[in-house]
Amino acid sequence: MAIFFHRVASMGMKIALAIGLAACGQHRRLDRATMKVQGTPRQAKAADASPQDPAPVPANIPPVSAPTPAIEPAPATTMAVPAATPPSQVAVPAVPAVPAVVVNKSFAVTTGLTVASNRVSIIFGTNPLFERIEVRRSPGASAPDCASGTIVRELNKPFAVGITFSDQTDGASVSYSYRSCYYNLLGQAEASVEQPSAATKPHILFVSTPNLSGDLGGVAGGAATCRASALASTLAWVNNEASWQAVLSDNALHARERVQILGRIVSSNSSTEQAQLVFAENQANFWASGLAANPATSILDYTGHASQSLVWSGSDGFGGSTSNTCSNWSSGSAMFNGDTGDATTLTGQAWIDGGTPTACSAQRAIYCMSQTPSMLQAQTSANSPHSVDLTITPSDQWTADGFIEIRRRAYPGLPSADCSSAIESPILSIHPLSAAVTTFKDDLASANTPYNYRACLFDKNGNIVYSSLLQHVISSP
Repeated sequence: MAIFFHRVASMGMKIALAIGLAACGQHRRLDRATMKVQGTPRQAKAADASPQDPAPVPANIPPVSAPTPAIEPAPATTMAVPAATPPSQVAVPAVPAVPAVVVNKSFAVTTGLTVASNRVSIIFGTNPLFERIEVRRSPGASAPDCASGTIVRELNKPFAVGITFSDQTDGASVSYSYRSCYYNLLGQAEASVEQPSAATKPHILFVSTPNLSGDLGGVAGGAATCRASALASTLAWVNNEASWQAVLSDNALHARERVQILGRIVSSNSSTEQAQLVFAENQANFWASGLAANPATSILDYTGHASQSLVWSGSDGFGGSTSNTCSNWSSGSAMFNGDTGDATTLTGQAWIDGGTPTACSAQRAIYCMSQTPSMLQAQTSANSPHSVDLTITPSDQWTADGFIEIRRRAYPGLPSADCSSAIESPILSIHPLSAAVTTFKDDLASANTPYNYRACLFDKNGNIVYSSLLQHVISSP
């Protein structure tokens, strides 16, 4: 009997143990399912990774169910939702608009006051709605657009009511066309105005008063006499010119080198209002073919009247120097002679080489030709050996983004008209530009040697605006 009760007790314990194990398996599966839904899955253990389920519970043992906790519903919350604003009433921050360019202006181009120039005038109006203006030019009858041509003037706010300026070029009696471009706050060209072609002013040739001995004070003194005669003239085309050169040769330089000719040469009484009395169309014609007589019968003086004078020249028929120059135009002595021309003879070369050598004590006139204004002055250095002192004054066409280059070649070579040749020496570049005068000492290797210089003004895109040439500047000993 004791053995029977012992076996029954042992079986009961086994049954109780099986029931406990089954219940434990049910809870473990419930815990894993709960963790997957409510939180981040934990790192699985080796036991959890087994694909096998626990042993089945015997059919005569009821399954154990995990109690489900009672969940109380959350109290309802009432929220006040603002009414939707109709799209038409939504306040959108205003974006400032770029004001449209309103071009209330006039734009005109006429022949300039000085040789090889045009006169440009712009009236802006009282309240211009633009920030910047560019004036561009190109040769010929077709005006450039706002991305081409040469920029000859750039203006930024604040503007005056209007502006007039001289566009100096490298062509006398040459036609150029223009466009003014108007830019908004974003730098966009919103408007432009085209100006048809206008011809630049030609060179003027006149005869001075006939009371000059061979002592002119050198060629420089002859140029000063020409300037004084022009200032005394009542002819506007003559009086407005500021730069003149005497058509003279000396022992250092031929007249054809000293006098710069960029195009047409006309008489002193020519103007834009009447037919121009043309002596020559260009440099080659002037020195080689004689002067045209259409319809002039002689070279006029600075008052516009016919001259009957013989004229000091020191030149042959092609503008070359002779030995008869009144000691380089510094002597009025009868001991020296000077070669002359005849202002009444326009055919052939007699106008410059038409007379016999004359004693320097005689009274004669000189020829004067207008020249372009120069940005460059140079002289032999007074205190530094082997040097030349340069002074550069920018044209009024300068802009801060433009630049000036100075080039040099030993005489008789000439720096190229656009400062681009590889055989000339670039000695100075000025950038950025301002209206200030720049001085520079050019230290050279050779003493008492003549050099030729050129100053070139470029726009911000590297296009040549204008250039100035100086010839035969002697380095110091």
